[in-house]
Amino acid sequence: MEHKEENLEAPSFFAEFSRDEFSPRPGQALIFDNVLHDNSKSYDTESGMYTFPFPGIYHVTVTMTVKRRTTMKLELMHNGDVVTSIEENYRGTSSQIIRAQRGDQLWVRKVNHGGSSLCKHTGFSSRMVSDMDT
Repeated sequence: MEHKEENLEAPSFFAEFSRDEFSPRPGQALIFDNVLHDNSKSYDTESGMYTFPFPGIYHVTVTMTVKRRTTMKLELMHNGDVVTSIEENYRGTSSQIIRAQRGDQLWVRKVNHGGSSLCKHTGFSSRMVSDMDT
């Protein structure tokens, strides 16, 4: 799919943790520091925020792997609102379709106070699947 405004490939990104044993604080945006793909340069490794570059419909996925098999809960946030959550004690994935405007922000945060750690196989991705006007 090409984006007609700039004649670019559909905006997409995939990032994951580069290390094991990461224990984020509750409420903290997760920083996925290993960006494997980001064709619109819209993921910020300093804040953990993905800023939608174009209005459209996006398919978003969060995958988590928890160490020590204790329960951890993550939430996918869109402009401060919870879109979905994942609560797992080993591995879990959640996918959502999101209608976004240019400049909207998306991030993942930890919810609970558990002593769990996330593994480097925890990731966050998004891909535009349709323009708003189609």
